Amino acid sequence: MHDRLSRLQTFLDRFAELKAAAGNDPKVLRIFDQTTAEIRAAANSMNDVRFVEREIFHGEYKLIAHAPKGIESSWCEFKQFWETGIDYLGMCEIDPDWPRDYNEHLKLYKGSGVIQMSKKMSSFSNFTTVRPPSV
Repeated sequence: MHDRLSRLQTFLDRFAELKAAAGNDPKVLRIFDQTTAEIRAAANSMNDVRFVEREIFHGEYKLIAHAPKGIESSWCEFKQFWETGIDYLGMCEIDPDWPRDYNEHLKLYKGSGVIQMSKKMSSFSNFTTVRPPSV
């Protein structure tokens, strides 16, 4: 369980770094040619923490002991506002022929067979979180 806690905290830390680099504006991720190296590095670091989704939503255990404060709201914000921008930047970096227009990216991405998880599967509402009592 301790490893899971540290992975959740790593997600929170890296998400905070991404938001700071982007000036707390997810729309900044949608213009590839105008993103800074700092934003791209922060977005790339988020790819490493996607294991959180695999582990929590597809893993064996549905009890998250002592979840870090803010994990639920941060995860929802990430999924709703930031994830597609990260995907867009990643595709632009690995494929020189990938459209630089964000809306074209969305059309291709949705049509590529990549299916986003339903809101039910990507929220913490189906899980039990336990936090230590406030002191």
